[in-house]
Amino acid sequence: QVGTRGEWAEFALQDGRSYYVHIMTGEKTWARPSGYDHVASRRGATGIPAPFVPGGSHSNVYVGSLPAGIHDGSFRQLFCSFGTIVSTKVVSELHYGFVKYATMAEAQAAIDAMNGVQVNGLTLQVRFANKQ
Repeated sequence: QVGTRGEWAEFALQDGRSYYVHIMTGEKTWARPSGYDHVASRRGATGIPAPFVPGGSHSNVYVGSLPAGIHDGSFRQLFCSFGTIVSTKVVSELHYGFVKYATMAEAQAAIDAMNGVQVNGLTLQVRFANKQ
């Protein structure tokens, strides 16, 4: 994955071509979505992801500010491109959920790409979950 802007993720192929995937619907297109260039990236001013800062010794990610009506399937689809998902849990009535990845590096990739993403007008809050 190259980047995420708004509700679209950009993926690059080895031959240099890019395609785009809508993170909520899974729609794929070769054409750059309208407005893609005008939405701020969450990678910061330099375009380089934030450095890896472990959230403990686990790979469980908290996702807050989920839109109303999100279900387990669409939640999993939203985060599946960052690695192997071990489990997901959505608490839709409270607008949050959890994603557990196979590795901490996959969890960090999801946090770097998805924190601050706008989904249906809400800005996702994505971070390592607090260990209870």
